[in-house]
Amino acid sequence: MSGSAYFPPVPSAPNAWDPNWAARISEGLNLVIRKVNNMAEITLGAGVATTVMEDARLSAFSVLFFMPLTANAAAVQASIYVTAQGNGHATINHTNTANTDQNFRVGIAG
Repeated sequence: MSGSAYFPPVPSAPNAWDPNWAARISEGLNLVIRKVNNMAEITLGAGVATTVMEDARLSAFSVLFFMPLTANAAAVQASIYVTAQGNGHATINHTNTANTDQNFRVGIAG
């Protein structure tokens, strides 16, 4: 499937000593840990209707979840939608306000 992550199967314990077995387990765990590291924070720009989010974990297929961290962020949350999304960036469209504390925690899936 295009755009999905591939996770190799966890290797089973060998019957005899295999020095590569631990390395294969470690490699698989590192893949999972990198995918769990999926939180970012962003402050929406004041006096503008778009804010560009740049993060190496973003792709054209990422889904973003916004959690407001301030009252002003909660007030504009319903107006947020994402456009121009690609590898490493996404344009967040939102209500244009003068508030400088529109802070969000963003969950990145995929």
